[in-house]
Amino acid sequence: MSIRRKAILLSLLSSIIFGGAAHAQQFLRFTVQFNDPDGYADITRATVAMGSERCQVEVYPSTSEFVLFDGPRGIRTATAKLGADTALANEECAISAADSSIAGSGNQLRVTVRATFPSALPIHRPFTAYAIRQSGSP
Repeated sequence: MSIRRKAILLSLLSSIIFGGAAHAQQFLRFTVQFNDPDGYADITRATVAMGSERCQVEVYPSTSEFVLFDGPRGIRTATAKLGADTALANEECAISAADSSIAGSGNQLRVTVRATFPSALPIHRPFTAYAIRQSGSP
């Protein structure tokens, strides 16, 4: 069984920004959808970087766990179950497990993430996502 990294992100489904005045915490909740021709269960990991490589979330569909990953430092902050009453945080962002989710059906995997940023939203920086597949083409 070979694991291949393949960018299979097809769409950013929604983007809703919540927040207050300048210098207040800012919130972002969005959903990304991945399509895999071998079915959503073939996706072993989905990674979403939210405006900064220091705010990356790795989601593991088979366990419904996620990790806040501090990209440049190579540090995994902690692991939590999606839907749990907890948050993972580093200096760049905090991810609410209770307000984040994962759902799969057929060939589609949807990952919804709610992130809190200590200052202005990093919307001027790219948001990227990719998935790791378990199997290759037959």
